[in-house]
Amino acid sequence: MMSIISSVYLRCFLTDINAQPKLFHREFLSQLDDAPTDFSLDLFLLFRAKSVGKSILEFPVSFNKRIYEEAKGGGSFLGKINLVIRTFVYIFKLKKKRG
Repeated sequence: MMSIISSVYLRCFLTDINAQPKLFHREFLSQLDDAPTDFSLDLFLLFRAKSVGKSILEFPVSFNKRIYEEAKGGGSFLGKINLVIRTFVYIFKLKKKRG
């Protein structure tokens, strides 16, 4: 859902937001001067890469089954809601910066 809303609102096709690990070339990262320091970083990097014409390659990543304990699902329900709200607020900020 995050990808759909971001893509429609920003008019830039984005996928896999806040999901799989990502790699970026050092040269691209060195050009960033206003990157956020929270979970919005993923959205920011994807959006900036697309905005400057960089291609984004996606490939599947396999995760082994956990040996110990269960996944916590990223925290409490309230924590997840707060993350979604912060991400949407950041989508609006990116749109304003883009003009």
